[in-house]
Amino acid sequence: MQHYLTWILGYLWASSNLTTPETCTLLDKKLPGRVSFPSSEEYIVQQSSYAFYASSAPACVVSPVSSLEVSIVISVARDYDCPFAVKSGGSSHSGGSIVGSDGFVIDLKHLDEVSLSDDRTRVFVGPGALWIKVYEELASVNLTTTGGRASSVGVGGFLLGGGITPLSYKHGFANENILSYEVVLANGTVVTANAHHHSDLLEALRLGSTNYGVVTRFELPTFPITPLFAGLQVHDATNAHAILSNFPSFVHAADKSRESAAIFTIALASSMKQTMVITLQAYYGWSLPELASSFPSNAYTPLVDTTAEKSLLDYVQETSGSGLVKKGRTIWTTLSYIADETDTEFAWDIFVQGQSVFTAHEERDGFAWTLSVQPLTSRMHASSDDNLILVLLMVDWQNVEDEMDIVQTVREWASWTEEQAKRRELFHPFLFMNYAGSSQDVYGRSVDKDTLGRLLKAQDVYDSDRTLSRLLRGGFKLTSPQSRTEGTLTIEL
Repeated sequence: MQHYLTWILGYLWASSNLTTPETCTLLDKKLPGRVSFPSSEEYIVQQSSYAFYASSAPACVVSPVSSLEVSIVISVARDYDCPFAVKSGGSSHSGGSIVGSDGFVIDLKHLDEVSLSDDRTRVFVGPGALWIKVYEELASVNLTTTGGRASSVGVGGFLLGGGITPLSYKHGFANENILSYEVVLANGTVVTANAHHHSDLLEALRLGSTNYGVVTRFELPTFPITPLFAGLQVHDATNAHAILSNFPSFVHAADKSRESAAIFTIALASSMKQTMVITLQAYYGWSLPELASSFPSNAYTPLVDTTAEKSLLDYVQETSGSGLVKKGRTIWTTLSYIADETDTEFAWDIFVQGQSVFTAHEERDGFAWTLSVQPLTSRMHASSDDNLILVLLMVDWQNVEDEMDIVQTVREWASWTEEQAKRRELFHPFLFMNYAGSSQDVYGRSVDKDTLGRLLKAQDVYDSDRTLSRLLRGGFKLTSPQSRTEGTLTIEL
């Protein structure tokens, strides 16, 4: 009898469910003018707006204009068990953020608000805004906030993934500064999480990725804007070893000042085999002797140099065409290691290992790889009292048939690098969410057990049946600590 009842309930559920195209049609009826379908001009434009290649086309794209409309969309997805992905700026590198014809995309491009509080101490920003818009609005009243370093990056993904900002040496990661979130929960309810209401959700969302809802508004603090010294330098590859060897000392020097920051990038691509690229970003107090004198490249004459005193707005405008518009396939992976001044060779060694393993792929269409190292001082993060060096490997290519070989090579490089870090007693488990590959264990390695327990408890409160874990593609999903394998590293598109 029980088996028969189970079969009847299953039949009734299946008969009441909708296919994905039918779900899109229902959304179109509920939200006229907000849904675009394949072959429409709006759909084609939306699909071309991603920074990286999207291998699958969704059944439709929904572009809500308010949190209420987002609520309607999520309720429909939940009621009919339909997968979906969320797009803000479209610069996600993770293939896990893409949904195919079995689901749809919520494009938050219309939720691009930038508005100041009456006293101008806070700014409200929509997830669909790009940072260039935020900075332009704030610069008009001589203010800034804890935003991105690239103008073309969207607000939503940046803030939900952590966010290293020009102000991180003073204020830490961007997500640590968020004052409130307006968020649509899995059941369609719209709530505001701040220090006074839903404070457990406020903490959870700061580390929440895509586990608690779709954020439709962020509240951030504002700060007075002052000039900075920043720009880009390109150096000859013959100086790479010496410059990288100086980097651990620079990281420690940077930790002495809350006023300065830098990103240091070395790149070898098929189109520029004889050069490396150093991107310098120094904020608020570049002239401090202990920092300026220790910068890794200051002893060498660059081939190209755009560094100068400029505004933050000028700098992010300068970077607008230099990083994300690739339109190819990509894989990212990240790791952190301790900045030890007695081991000056590790950054160079992992670069040489990259040269060794990626040489076999240089003739593949669109192949390029970039290794980035940057300071992650103890002032910037709460995961350790150590000064760390944050490593990002980005590998790009064009053809799907090359995917398996390239991904395997990336795995080999990452495994070798972490093993070397452990042998040299430099290993640190922290993984920066914005940079992590889609199956790197960010929560298992970067969040302590007590914090993870609170995150899971909040998930029990706000999405007890794990609707978003099941339906919302992309981001990093919470799992029980018992299901984790400590120290593992896996990478995939």
